[in-house]
Amino acid sequence: SEPQPAPVPQDAPPAPPAVNRFNLLGKQVKRAVYNNQGYPIALTGEIITPELLNKARRSNRLLELTVNTLTNIW
Repeated sequence: SEPQPAPVPQDAPPAPPAVNRFNLLGKQVKRAVYNNQGYPIALTGEIITPELLNKARRSNRLLELTVNTLTNIW
């Protein structure tokens, strides 16, 4: 018998939007964020840079930093 043609792949459903922490760059920290030992990662009024994002990630405080930029607290 003749070989069957390969099935046409179906379009995959669109991937959910990835959480992009780089949209935090340039935003201002509204409340200081500290690591587990109480040392500051980001101080109030500081502008978020790639280095600051890395510090927050290493200290497991990236979510706190993200939420911090979304709040209206001064």
